[in-house]
Amino acid sequence: MHKLGEKALEILNSKFKLSEEHEIAVFLWPKFKMLKMFFQDSGDRSRIINNIEKKLLEMETRDQELNINTIIPSNFDDSNRPSSSSSMFSEWEDSLRDHDLPQYKFKKELEDYREEIFDVGDDHILDFWSKKMSRYPYLSKLARQILATPASSASSERSFSIAGRVIEERSSCLDGSTVDAILFLNSFHSQK
Repeated sequence: MHKLGEKALEILNSKFKLSEEHEIAVFLWPKFKMLKMFFQDSGDRSRIINNIEKKLLEMETRDQELNINTIIPSNFDDSNRPSSSSSMFSEWEDSLRDHDLPQYKFKKELEDYREEIFDVGDDHILDFWSKKMSRYPYLSKLARQILATPASSASSERSFSIAGRVIEERSSCLDGSTVDAILFLNSFHSQK
């Protein structure tokens, strides 16, 4: 039985490769946010969290750049502005003030998400993130990007296959709206 399990795992690993998006999608499901199914010893969990932090940092940086560009006009010249520093080397001086270091909102958001306990049933995951948008703006934006991606292209390939059968040599003169209606009816019928 052990050999059979090893062989099944080997086949599964050869056929299905987890990508970064798959790992992030697991993290975005609140029941699995601690990533217990990944090995801590091999550093998988910390690698996944680092990938998530990179994506969130890109989002926040992009948002900050957009905000700066809308607040400060592109033709603004600050070369004549008086310096508020006490010496001409003040930018190199050591400082213990917290506001000198960049504070990223996504770090607090990520920490709060990992600590919060959610009562999640079988809700639609995008609905969950839509409800949490005000509390977790960057994570909900990441969830929309990652979780809205179809898991496979099988449905679109199936649709093209059906369209190829509808538009064959004998029915090649069908109007586009007629073909669309036939495909719609076929899709509707197959859902029942």
